[in-house]
Order: sequence, then structure tokens, then C-alpha cells
Amino acid sequence: MGIRHRTTALYHPQSSLSERVNRTLKPMLAIFAENGKESWDIRLPQLALAIRAAINESTGQTPAFLIYGRELKLPLDLMYGPEADVLDELRSSDEVRAYTERLQSILESAHESAKENLEIARENQKSSYDLHRKNI
Repeated sequence: MGIRHRTTALYHPQSSLSERVNRTLKPMLAIFAENGKESWDIRLPQLALAIRAAINESTGQTPAFLIYGRELKLPLDLMYGPEADVLDELRSSDEVRAYTERLQSILESAHESAKENLEIARENQKSSYDLHRKNI
């Protein structure tokens, strides 16, 4: 899948993607902290679900889809009659093999699409950054 280990600069948190998630998470936590300063931590699983199920602007996909190859089942899906789970419908090893191949194909295409979208987003972000850059 072309995954590479990358190192980041010490004491430069902007180079870490976890800092980007923290920047998203902080305002969400602030809302819950206003309502009950003692209970913000019990909302973390719900906030994590919200982040995993939200479409990322740069990739055009949800983090859950890029990892699992399908969208997460949200509480509303469970309340209003979700579709049958794909895994429950599998009967034979041929069906399992076909499902596995189809899932792998879906993931590869989603990753390729996300990669292309990230390249476009990177170029747009670079152009925006370069507008304010001063030549020395």
C-alpha cells in the first residue's frame, strides 16, 4: 500500500498530524467543558466517532472508510433500520474470497483517490501560503 515511516522535527508540533486532530478536537471539547467541566472526558468516544465519520476536506473520504473500506454505522443508522451487514450475508469460502478481493479493490481505489485529492489540496495550500511569503 506504499506506507512509509516519516520522522518529524523535535519540538515542532506543526509537523505532526496528531496536532491537526488536536486542533479539531479542542473546540469540540470546549463545548462540553462549558456544560460540565467534570464530565468532558466521558464524551471522548463520541467525539472520536464524529471525527472518524466526518469527510476530510483534503482526502474527500472519511478516515473510517480509508481504514475499514466502509462507512461506520452511526446511531441514526441503528435507529432507522440499517442495511444488512455484508459479513452476515457471506456463506461460502468463494463468497469470502470474492468479498475480500472486492474490499481490497475498493480500498486501493479509495487510497488512490485520497492520494490524488491530497496532492491537489497540498498544491492549493502551497499557493495560499506563498501569497503571504516575502522574498529575502
